[in-house]
Amino acid sequence: MHASVADYHTSGAWNGLGVAALACRLRGADAGVLRHALGIAEYHGPRSQMMREIDNPTMLHDRSGMGVPRTTSEAQYGLAFAMAVLLVHGRILHSGDVHARGGPEAWMDDAEVEAKFYAMAGCLAPARRQAIWAMRDGLLDPEARFTDLMAHLFAASEAS
Repeated sequence: MHASVADYHTSGAWNGLGVAALACRLRGADAGVLRHALGIAEYHGPRSQMMREIDNPTMLHDRSGMGVPRTTSEAQYGLAFAMAVLLVHGRILHSGDVHARGGPEAWMDDAEVEAKFYAMAGCLAPARRQAIWAMRDGLLDPEARFTDLMAHLFAASEAS
């Protein structure tokens, strides 16, 4: 980290490096795997200058929080995914740029979204599923009442 930014870094900036080193140690990884794991951890780690954090303290001063990926690619290639693969399989996967269906990079058409909704809501009675789905487009109307949708979402459990 100091090779690219000479400032002191907060402890959260080093967390990923420590986890990568520990994971490699537990897996008995060789030097090449360790180097890749540390490189991935350093690349995706938070950059937070310690002196700036001292001057302007916040509850996030150590920068240890998990960042929220903005795209499916960021989620797939984030540090957590790479470390999980390394821990489980003992290697780093190289799969190219793959976008999950339904993410902003690989949209689903209306029929696919509807099919997915019905599959995910399969435990609900058919009439309740249809009522919830029917309200979907209506929620864009400025006069829409969310209480109508809530009545369907939080209705008493029923046998389907």
